[in-house]
Amino acid sequence: MAIVVRKGVFTGLFILLLFTTFAAYYPGADGPYLLDDLPVLQNNPAFSPEALARYGVGPAAYSFLQGFNRPLSMLSFALNYQWAGSIDAYSIKLTNILLHLLMAGLLYSLGRRLYASLIVHWQGRMPDEVECRGVALLAVALWLLHPLHVSTVLYAVQRMALLSSLFITMGLLLYLEGRQQLLDGRKTGLLWLFAAFGLAGVAAVMSKENGALIVFYALLLEVAIFRFRIAETLPRAVRVMVVAVPVLPSVLLAGMIARYLFLPESFASRDFTAGERLLTESRVLSFYLSELFYPAVGRMGLFWGGELPSRGLLQPISTLFSVVFLVALLLSLWGVWKRRWIPLAFAILWFLCGHVMESTVLPLELVFEHRNYLASYGLALWVAWLLLAARRAPRIFRPFCRGLVLLLPLLLLYLLVLRVGHWSTADSLYHHELQRAPPSARLWESYGLHLERSGREEQASGVYRRAAEKYADDATFTLGQWVLLRRLARPVPHSLTTHATRQLQGHKVTRGNLYNLLRLLYGCGAGDEQQLEQAMISAIQNEHWFAPRWRELGIVALSDYYRRHANEEMAQLWLGRLPEGTPLEAIRKHIDELARLLTIDRCTHADD
Repeated sequence: MAIVVRKGVFTGLFILLLFTTFAAYYPGADGPYLLDDLPVLQNNPAFSPEALARYGVGPAAYSFLQGFNRPLSMLSFALNYQWAGSIDAYSIKLTNILLHLLMAGLLYSLGRRLYASLIVHWQGRMPDEVECRGVALLAVALWLLHPLHVSTVLYAVQRMALLSSLFITMGLLLYLEGRQQLLDGRKTGLLWLFAAFGLAGVAAVMSKENGALIVFYALLLEVAIFRFRIAETLPRAVRVMVVAVPVLPSVLLAGMIARYLFLPESFASRDFTAGERLLTESRVLSFYLSELFYPAVGRMGLFWGGELPSRGLLQPISTLFSVVFLVALLLSLWGVWKRRWIPLAFAILWFLCGHVMESTVLPLELVFEHRNYLASYGLALWVAWLLLAARRAPRIFRPFCRGLVLLLPLLLLYLLVLRVGHWSTADSLYHHELQRAPPSARLWESYGLHLERSGREEQASGVYRRAAEKYADDATFTLGQWVLLRRLARPVPHSLTTHATRQLQGHKVTRGNLYNLLRLLYGCGAGDEQQLEQAMISAIQNEHWFAPRWRELGIVALSDYYRRHANEEMAQLWLGRLPEGTPLEAIRKHIDELARLLTIDRCTHADD
């Protein structure tokens, strides 16, 4: 009877945790759209009320611009907008918060099963229900309240990461159930395994490509808990399937990822190679771990600059330290495993499994906090196990561990409320980001664009002038002032256009340079067309670009500019400078995406 009462206490505490988390996150539901939210959501014509009313949610589900369409995530956005009757961020972020709570419920259930299975298979004892619920509840509290996840939950477009993690967790619960049935001698366990991959796994991938990580997580469960064992009464064919189901997809996925080491053209739109990305990610993973164990809100952010990427082991020197740390961490796994400290080994491997795709050699952005959303759970489970194992520790340590059980969730809650406050308005978020060191050029550019979109052109002009002084070689902010003068219908000084042209001639052409050149090329002229052509041609003739693919994009944009101005000869001349086999349609689709991102109001020409 006592256990029944305690179960009710745990249920009550979990419900209280959910309500507390909702209350902490709710002020952030009024926060703004940011960065990728603009092209994917706010400026996506498929999500307009008119399009949804006329065509329904079908076309919207396939309106994601990059690569795989992520139809389940896009469908969820469309349904959000349809039910809310507007394209405001509020309904999207509120749903994200609720999904975060649902994810907590799944992890609570998963944690109970994981902990029980690890203890049974490695310590040879059956933990009681109170012990399992206690570890699972503390683990999910540490995970749920961690401020690092704010940039996943309140960044609207990261619904994709939320849904992918949600379906992976569902799949792992199905996998655990199926494997337990096979251990008990029931063939129906195979149906659960196929449901784990064929239903939950497919849904995870259709939400975001990293849903494929379910195969690595399942392989970890197999190695750490089941070790490919089944009941002796089951036929050999079942044993073969138990091995093949997690191993073959894992090998296939690992090969698909590793091939990018031999596809340098995949990095044509990046300013780093596959090798440089691997070196950089050693620093990034080390930083993620430090954020998880030292969750200072001032270190967390959305914009990253500084010394990224790494150009070698000593460029910067922190690369060498990070590589040594990660190699030592991997080597220590053998000793940890041999000593049967399985929860720690499991936590490390769980974290690494979560980063196999996005923190290795795929040609993606280098740093995003949302990549830790599911990957961090294993560490939370280990910390919870460590603290609650204090009842078997020497008496002197028990009061300290019990105090941490109470204080850690409260500390994380305080930090969570603090960070949600930063995300509650665009101004507070940018103010926080600018206080972090070092602010990147991309942050200043994004802040200026935010001020422009909110109708504060004079403030935006001040931001561009300050940034131009800070980044004297970067034409981004000179071009930004040019764009603003056009928008305000003011004369553009010849000295400003000349300075921009010289910057584009003499220094590396950055992504921000191209963004503002596109805003000028696709906007309406103000008697400065000749100066704009000179600036664009100077940029294209400069061999030093952020990445080769961006130069090709600039050539196509200039060609389209001439075509819109009825100069077909020049349009064809510039297209002729593209390398053979350049994917024109893909580049024009990319320009459309950038137009949404930058909120470019395209000028309508009489000759269009």
